[in-house]
Amino acid sequence: MNTISIGRAPQNNYVINDRTEVTSRFHADLFVNGDGTYTLTDHSSHGTTVNGQLLHHSSRPVRYGDSIVFANTAQFDWSRVGTGPGPDPGPYSNPMAPHAVASMVLGILSLVSWYGGLILGIIGLCLAANGLKRTRNNRERYRGIKMLKAGLVCSIIAVSIYAIMLIVALSLGIGMASYYL
Repeated sequence: MNTISIGRAPQNNYVINDRTEVTSRFHADLFVNGDGTYTLTDHSSHGTTVNGQLLHHSSRPVRYGDSIVFANTAQFDWSRVGTGPGPDPGPYSNPMAPHAVASMVLGILSLVSWYGGLILGIIGLCLAANGLKRTRNNRERYRGIKMLKAGLVCSIIAVSIYAIMLIVALSLGIGMASYYL
């Protein structure tokens, strides 16, 4: 009987690259029985799902091609399993990782644009208010109109930033939803 160790630790036969660290370092073992059948044993804190059923600190027989997901983050790739562990096939690439990275980047961009838009909006309001105040005085009317225009431009840019981030967030959300559905 051959054993394929599965987890984040580089000592495993099947290494899962999980930057969220939800999967355990030594998450599970897949036993390749002498008759060609498989037995999966879970050792993790967050469990393993086999065909939609949670396996937690226990073993169960599995068949080649069954859907196996570790800690709801990494899908098992059966194409990497031959008749036994054999040579290390290299690190496993989590297919959900690009979406996690895209979500993180979107979150950072949203935060930066939110604060940037807020600051631009405040600057725009201050400039507009100061410009309106100066337009009452005939000597400073020209400068007041310029400040009013600058304030309006800042406010328009702030609203544009919010609109662009909303469009990006919606399109990424639709893309992620279509990936999972």
